[in-house]
Amino acid sequence: MRDVPLTCMLYVEVQGRSKWEAEEAGLTLIDRMKANGKLEVLGANRAGAVRVGPSEFVDTVELEVRTDILGILQVVLDYTPSVVEVVSPPSVNIHREELSELMRHLSAGVRRIAAEELELGDLRELPLPPLGYEESELAELVYEGRQILYDVSFETSQSRETTIKTLTVLGCGIDRIKLKEKAGGGAMVEATLVSPFDSLLAVTAFYTPRKVEVLDPSVIDVTALELQNGLMDVAGIVKFSLLNRDSRSKGLEGA
Repeated sequence: MRDVPLTCMLYVEVQGRSKWEAEEAGLTLIDRMKANGKLEVLGANRAGAVRVGPSEFVDTVELEVRTDILGILQVVLDYTPSVVEVVSPPSVNIHREELSELMRHLSAGVRRIAAEELELGDLRELPLPPLGYEESELAELVYEGRQILYDVSFETSQSRETTIKTLTVLGCGIDRIKLKEKAGGGAMVEATLVSPFDSLLAVTAFYTPRKVEVLDPSVIDVTALELQNGLMDVAGIVKFSLLNRDSRSKGLEGA
């Protein structure tokens, strides 16, 4: 998996208080990408800055890069592109140990960016899903449905019901879940989940678990579209985290 080069198209939006500032930010982004020793920039273009507010301009930078899966994941964490397109190869095979390690890297990366827990909003009207699977059901989901079975462990301030509903919205089936309340508040969640590849990335980015262990299958075949969707989910969650952080900071400054 580490030796497989990926060719990806990225579209990254940069902002400035003037047209010149936005375009300079675009040029700086291209220079930083070219200076990154872990990826190769195959092409770079700018759309040109456009006004989106009274004192706000946005330039869109189009980049074609070649790197490995860890490299493209780090780029997504660092620059939160608005679009990620995996051009080639059509699929990659990832061993479960490597995928577990990749998820730990993702979790740690998002944790450095988002210090506060995220919420999806009001889930009270959402019905609770059934929990637990027969062994034959899990086998069918994994080997015929191209899903992944994995253990996660994370901290949350959510109730058991809200956690279950959130995991469901993120695209997971729940085989088992256990919440252990902590003395200082909140709870430690231990769960066995089954989901598509993109939902594994979404859960990891959303809850930043301390433990992610892929159980089955031993080798995961990930298509370019599945990887692309997963990377877009990560970028969206990181942007959401940054917006929450910025809005709370402004709220504290105005208090």
